[in-house]
Amino acid sequence: MLDDIETHIENDNEQATMALLRTLKTAFTGLRIFLILLIAVYLFSGIYKVDEKEHALQMRFGKIIKVSTEPGIYFGLPKPFNSVVKINAKKMRRLEVKFWYKETAQNPLSRDAPANTSGDLHILDDGYNLTGDYNILHTKWSVIYSIKDYKTYYLNYKDPEAIINKALSQAIVHTAASYTVDNALIKEKEKFRLAVEKLFQSYVNKLSIGIKVNRVNYEKYSVPIKSKIAFENVVAAELTQNKKIQNAETYRNEALRKVEGDVAQIISEANAYKQEIVDTIKADANYFEAMQKSVAKSGNSVLMVKYLETISRVLSVPHDRMMLYPGSSEIRIFLRKPKKSKEDEDENEDQPHNH
Repeated sequence: MLDDIETHIENDNEQATMALLRTLKTAFTGLRIFLILLIAVYLFSGIYKVDEKEHALQMRFGKIIKVSTEPGIYFGLPKPFNSVVKINAKKMRRLEVKFWYKETAQNPLSRDAPANTSGDLHILDDGYNLTGDYNILHTKWSVIYSIKDYKTYYLNYKDPEAIINKALSQAIVHTAASYTVDNALIKEKEKFRLAVEKLFQSYVNKLSIGIKVNRVNYEKYSVPIKSKIAFENVVAAELTQNKKIQNAETYRNEALRKVEGDVAQIISEANAYKQEIVDTIKADANYFEAMQKSVAKSGNSVLMVKYLETISRVLSVPHDRMMLYPGSSEIRIFLRKPKKSKEDEDENEDQPHNH
């Protein structure tokens, strides 16, 4: 009886052990599959895609091992072995530098006007530039740039934007010190901007930041509050003066153009009259020269030559003519011409015509 019970217990234990082994085997198989999938996902996490406008830097422990500039799918080791930095290659970046009053959200004009309405300059809060004539100037600047050398941009400096900010700030401070406040604000604003841009570009070249400077913008400018009204009055007076000078110059130019037009017309008329007189004199000279040749050739007097010319001109007109000679006592007019005989016509044709 006891033997049967022991045998039954042994059988139950054996079945339980087998069931446990099967369960453990299934669990280990599932765990193995899960680990394989996890490793596969981990390895495939190193795959990255580069778009048309992007460049990618593949870095291993902080060192660039590959630069991907063409669009496509690339593979690398997953983190923490490799890391990928994607850059928009065609993006123009913008960075601002301010030497401006402290702005507050409570001031509705904080974006266009100083927040400090007391007029006192707070050195710790308010930014400013000092001009060459020892005046205070508040300015806002921005630089538009693009990255041309990605390795230099990301490896040479830990924070390249901070370096760019510092370089532009130094260029503004140094350039402002060589300009008067009038020139920096009114008379030579573009020249001032170009000078800052040129100096900033020289700093960028020396620092080898790996960027291409597109443009430095002179965004805003202002004088201190206490002198703002007086400065605006001076500016308004200068604008009025310049406008009056411009109007005077316009009137002067119009008057000169009118006078020049009148002078040109008078000269043109005088030249035309001169040419007319010259042509008349030349015609008379040619006429008298021809008459002189005719007199010399015929041996007659000038009066006779003129007489013969007149008679020739009159007789050339195709009409009936009548000639009166000195001593004639009568004029015979035929109301109806008598018919001429053939003999008379032939006789008339044979006789020479005397006029």
